[in-house]
Amino acid sequence: MTRVDVSGANADSFEITTATPFAESPCESVDVAFTISPNGVTGEVAAAFVFESNDAESPFTTAVSGLIHDPQITLNAEALDFGLVTELASLTLMVGNAGGTQPLVLASATVSAVGASAFTVSEPTTIAPDRSEILTVTFDPGGAVGAFDTMLVLASNDPVQGEVSVPLSARVPISDAVFVSLDSFIDGDQAQYP
Repeated sequence: MTRVDVSGANADSFEITTATPFAESPCESVDVAFTISPNGVTGEVAAAFVFESNDAESPFTTAVSGLIHDPQITLNAEALDFGLVTELASLTLMVGNAGGTQPLVLASATVSAVGASAFTVSEPTTIAPDRSEILTVTFDPGGAVGAFDTMLVLASNDPVQGEVSVPLSARVPISDAVFVSLDSFIDGDQAQYP
């Protein structure tokens, strides 16, 4: 094998690491090693390896492809459960970028579904490679009671997971004042009927 060249749209992302030239005996095979580097590219990458040798059918071309998952969103929790809440409460979600070269841009952080208005989220941000930032999620029942189950959706420039969802939940008990008021109503209603 006299040389191996890389061609194609993303040729700059591939590098042949096996030294050339190298010899092959009859019926022998040799592994050709290569690396994929982002070089500013993210997502699917493709190129062609062109092998030149003293073979009568030289050159021989083979297609190669890969996925550069950069930036890459990570979360420190799969869900945020506020538990039993009687007043304003906040929890944090650590959002990281496991990518090696590209910043992770959080385009939006929205809460959807029934009860969404009880939850607020701090402003999304841009996260450098190998770094993390904290998003603060605040729950304010605003006097409402019962179960609150909704979804936080984070949209980013992650080429594989453009949106990730984090379930949010909280429970607000019925207060004693409501029971007293209900008891008073029932007693007053029964007083009409001797």
